[in-house]
Amino acid sequence: MAAQQHRHPWRREEATGAGGAIKYGDVFEMSGEMADQPISPRDAAAMQSAENSAFGKTIKGGPASIMLQAAAKNVEAGLLPPHHASTFQNAPQKVESNPWHESQASHERMESAISVEGMREGTTAGVTIGEALEAVAESIGDKPVDLSDAAAIQIAEMIATGSKTSLGAGLGAEAQAAATANAQLMYDEDKTKISEILQEATNMLTDDKAATKRDAERVRAAELEGPGVMGLEASSHRQSTTPGGVAEAIEAAARINEADK
Repeated sequence: MAAQQHRHPWRREEATGAGGAIKYGDVFEMSGEMADQPISPRDAAAMQSAENSAFGKTIKGGPASIMLQAAAKNVEAGLLPPHHASTFQNAPQKVESNPWHESQASHERMESAISVEGMREGTTAGVTIGEALEAVAESIGDKPVDLSDAAAIQIAEMIATGSKTSLGAGLGAEAQAAATANAQLMYDEDKTKISEILQEATNMLTDDKAATKRDAERVRAAELEGPGVMGLEASSHRQSTTPGGVAEAIEAAARINEADK
């Protein structure tokens, strides 16, 4: 997984210029409008929450730590109020153009993959959740993992294993860590992809089960709610799931299993 590149330790004179606030572009290797936005206390707190959820702690010298330092400097200098939030705080969810959410081809690839999974030799109980997740890796394997994917994978894993809470390790934890790291990267080629998480899903799960309609409903709700499932603040819920994605795969598996009864 590619690591976020940042400038650390940063120099006060470089970051503030002629009395300006410390901006994203001053401490992270990025460009564009986001680079010119000041790092605010609320943005830094949101990053810390995401990092704690993914890794169980705030990483020393990591993005959250750097943002907290920068935000504190901005407030101390009187350049930002303590509760200021960047207008770009949730920009990736609002403005990102994501062809994976509109791709009919990915939908068709998933349907084909899930049908093959359902015909595996020796599978009498129906298409399992693990098999459905592997079908996602085949249909949209090149899609960077985001927080909605991670939320759906997390819930799918809990259902498959019968766990009441999210596991500290496994598919869900790996997906969440990948999504958190991906959110800090600018270019898709640097991001962790769905296939890297799900291509060996059946082997990664400690247990598995045939997908049901109820399972599909729970996974769909998780994917639509996204970050909220993992205790992170989300600006809004999605209106639709990703074609060829986790929710759609579980739904397809459940349909196959219902038809076979």
